[in-house]
Amino acid sequence: MRHTRIAVLLWMGTLFAPCLSICATTVILLRHAEKATQPADDPPLTAAGRARANVLADVLADAGVNAIFVTEFRRTVETAAPLAARIHLQPRVVSAGNKQELVETVRKIQDGTVVILGHSNTIPGIVAELGGTSSLVIPETEFDNLMILTLDPSGASFLRLHYGLNSRAKQSLLRQDRGRVMKMEFSRSGGFAGMATSVNGVVTFQENAGVVKSSNGYQRVLTVAEADSLRKILARPEVRSSGTDTDLRDGYQYQVVLKLENTKSQSFVLQEGRDGDTNPLLSWIMQECQRIWEYRASL
Repeated sequence: MRHTRIAVLLWMGTLFAPCLSICATTVILLRHAEKATQPADDPPLTAAGRARANVLADVLADAGVNAIFVTEFRRTVETAAPLAARIHLQPRVVSAGNKQELVETVRKIQDGTVVILGHSNTIPGIVAELGGTSSLVIPETEFDNLMILTLDPSGASFLRLHYGLNSRAKQSLLRQDRGRVMKMEFSRSGGFAGMATSVNGVVTFQENAGVVKSSNGYQRVLTVAEADSLRKILARPEVRSSGTDTDLRDGYQYQVVLKLENTKSQSFVLQEGRDGDTNPLLSWIMQECQRIWEYRASL
């Protein structure tokens, strides 16, 4: 019994001893989220990138992060921002070109969880310098990689994970979606009882919303919901019916030209009376033409 008590005491002493040499440091490394194309020298995150940054905050909020490192570029700072705000931690900026300083700083951290936000051409080198794999490659099109290095006196263990929307799946969706509408031009001609009231407008779709403008100075910003609804309508082949009815002499005709993401265009004609209220695209264009006409009358 005495020997058993001694063994238990020794085990407890080992378990609760100060982790001067046996505790590990967890290093989480990842590339910044999706970035815009402009400005070319220091682009911000796109809407998809901001969404991914929020997912990252959710993933790591309870991970016990006690240090965050970013580079001097906006895309890493913005990727880290939601997490930093959630855990009330100020990220430390280390130049993307100063890998050695970053590695040395991380190695000095004893016991904790560190997050490093870098780039596709810097994270692999940092992983290798910290004792992880030397064969890591992050494709330019991938933003969902999340690498975990565990550093302890015995060496380093490496784990590669993914978080948020899968980049490969997203690229596949983008390839399928190259035919989506980026701009819609519409013009109204004809009229009732010989009253010519031509109207024209252009809808430009942006990443999160859209704007409609007319040559007379009219401008209206579409809400996210309205732009999304209009895009879904335009994705339906049946609304792009084409043709005119020469028997419908009194009534407006609407010439529509769609500019697609794949640089192609499509044009067709909608006509009151022939297409009626069953075509949601015609209904939307009719309402917008009325707004443009009322704006013109108020000038």
